[in-house]
Amino acid sequence: MITQTKLTSSQLARDITLRIYTPPGYDEDESIHYPVGYFFDGQNLFEPEASSYGMIWAADQALEDLGLEMILVGLDSSPSERMGEYSPWRFGEYVREEFSQERGGRGDLTARFLVEDVIPWVKKVYRTDGNQMVAGSSLGGVMSLYSAITYPEEFQWVLAMSTAAWVFQEAMEVYLKQIDPSFGQRFYLDTGTDESKEENFDTLYLESNRRLAHILSQTGATYKLYIEAGGRHNENAWRRRLPKALDWLINDRWEES
Repeated sequence: MITQTKLTSSQLARDITLRIYTPPGYDEDESIHYPVGYFFDGQNLFEPEASSYGMIWAADQALEDLGLEMILVGLDSSPSERMGEYSPWRFGEYVREEFSQERGGRGDLTARFLVEDVIPWVKKVYRTDGNQMVAGSSLGGVMSLYSAITYPEEFQWVLAMSTAAWVFQEAMEVYLKQIDPSFGQRFYLDTGTDESKEENFDTLYLESNRRLAHILSQTGATYKLYIEAGGRHNENAWRRRLPKALDWLINDRWEES
């Protein structure tokens, strides 16, 4: 079942829609408690008519195909505010003109909203077991990593697809070095070899995510970097990779395709 609600974020000064998926059988046995996965860009998870680009992750179907029982909570992003709210730091001077300095640096407020408001609300309303995942793609992947490192006690599983860390690579690398492996977090990173038709973008994503993986290896964290041949920068690619990512994060199982 998928339902919707809105929470007012004092941090971001606006209402944010949450899309909540509960697994089949949730209402049948009230003794069962479930892990929770929190996704950025929640409008792209379940329904094509709500998606920003008409494509979806089909995250509910991925869980059901794997036989994983998990509550999913998608946080909708704002078309006009997304870049600022999904960027923990100011954009670097070297990036494209539309990634202006004024549009970055509010990601800390988004992470605070998730941890201070969304998670307590979910724990109050739903039967949760304390295990949590944070997930996203592109700048949502940046927010997934940032949230997990800022609040390591909250997130056991970290899913970051086609992470656009290259727009502030140095800051992201410095932050990754703060990871404490004693929290036992698992980090999944991926990227495609054909992320964008724009010149040099494929190289940017590949080099950036390889550097992130190298930092993870230095911290001693448990991680996986997957590079998909021909993978593009869209929900169809993330939908295709999601089942393998979830299977590795939660079941510690990886099947080579």
